[in-house]
Amino acid sequence: MNRVIYLLFLSIFLFDYLSSQMGLLSHYVTWFPEILSLIVLVMVVALFAVDKAPAIHPKYVLFLTAYLLLVFIGVVLNAMPEGPLVAGLRTYLKFIPFFLLPAAYAFSHEQIQSQLKFLLFLILMQVPLVLYQRFVQYKGVLS
Repeated sequence: MNRVIYLLFLSIFLFDYLSSQMGLLSHYVTWFPEILSLIVLVMVVALFAVDKAPAIHPKYVLFLTAYLLLVFIGVVLNAMPEGPLVAGLRTYLKFIPFFLLPAAYAFSHEQIQSQLKFLLFLILMQVPLVLYQRFVQYKGVLS
């Protein structure tokens, strides 16, 4: 299960950039986080089915409820047509299975530390690219 988290981090940090900016990968590769999310959703549902009483802390239930309520209010207030609604829901709801994953699978302290170190490594690897884009590639462009 730990490898799934690493795959998610890599796909979020690399695939979109390598596809849209560099042209090295097909556009279809950018759907990998959604596919991974569907796989995790099936795994989470299966783990919840095996364990009848999942250990979901009330603060996660409150956060998830508030998040879904905000998405629902946004849809209702903006009176969105079906096409943009589906695209927006894909954007806003694709990572919810990863949010529920710790309730179904108990990560060890070492695994969490390793995941955070890997995430820090990926973030620090972006610093040279960010500096290049800001001061060379998009120099003079107001942000």
